[in-house]
Amino acid sequence: MTTCSLESSQPTDALFKIKGRMIPSAEFPCRLRNLSASLGFGPVTIRTSGLPAADSSPDDVAELVKNGGEDTAVFVLSTQVTYNPNWGSCCGLPRLLDHKKLKTSSGSTPADFIAPFLHLYRFAQENIFLSQTVQGQCLITVPETLLRQGGEDAGCKLNIHLERIVEPAKDGTLWPVMISGALHSFIVSPDFQQVFDPLIHDWRQGRKLAIGHYLGRELFSFEFVDSQVNNDSPYTETILPHLTEIVTHPTPNLRAAEIHLQQVFVRDTTRLAAEPRPISSKLLYLAGLDIDMTAFTGEEEHYFVPWQAYISQSGKTSGGTSLAQDDLFVQLMQQDEQSLL
Repeated sequence: MTTCSLESSQPTDALFKIKGRMIPSAEFPCRLRNLSASLGFGPVTIRTSGLPAADSSPDDVAELVKNGGEDTAVFVLSTQVTYNPNWGSCCGLPRLLDHKKLKTSSGSTPADFIAPFLHLYRFAQENIFLSQTVQGQCLITVPETLLRQGGEDAGCKLNIHLERIVEPAKDGTLWPVMISGALHSFIVSPDFQQVFDPLIHDWRQGRKLAIGHYLGRELFSFEFVDSQVNNDSPYTETILPHLTEIVTHPTPNLRAAEIHLQQVFVRDTTRLAAEPRPISSKLLYLAGLDIDMTAFTGEEEHYFVPWQAYISQSGKTSGGTSLAQDDLFVQLMQQDEQSLL
């Protein structure tokens, strides 16, 4: 049995503006159709299932284009995320009326996919403690389950990188100075103590402080049995390499959705730009977030936050053009919210 340890990866440069960028989902299709018309597309059918697969047959693509209009195609890439009041107010909505829990199929959203990893991270935040000995030595106390690597346990685990925290012995080994049941206490290295400077005055004998947000992404990795990875999930390729960044982010569910959306959009637009035979002579590919308000309004309610768009038209700029979030939002809001076609 093999295991896979995920180290911190380089953060992706996704920047999504939520406040002031939310369009009611009932208005969005009409605004998008009118935007398409302003680009000379004519009547279109909006496809929300994403681009055709790279290995789709020419007949499949032709049928898709035919159904969408005369040699035109409009695709919307959407990733769902539940609204969180910490993102900031959105025109006074939503009021926090009903925190009901919604049942979703496992792995159906980025939030579902990262849930077990986020649970492990929050357990570590709450169960790794900082304290101080009578002699003034700074200690870190870690549950044994977070120190073991490998093994036959099913599921995923979080492992702490002690070598980045603990003062090694003269022979270079990392031995606890105290073991109490399943809790192992180590002396914190002088270099790493600087990370906790704001807490030093609270490190007193007999008092333990949970490590909390000081458990940065460089201090741990996730380990799991490879058979536990759902390779059929659309999030395995896009989210899995960025787990430590995501769970340590102030809004992990939103960050997971951002990263997934960005990864897929870049992959697809790169493919479109290099396609020797365009899907259609006129193509609009738009990506954004589906903000689910249901848990906060008490009824089904969604908003769409447009992020980026890719526009390709025969005879125009080779490789297509892109619209960043601000420009895309302005162009959509300039359209009538009622369908003009």
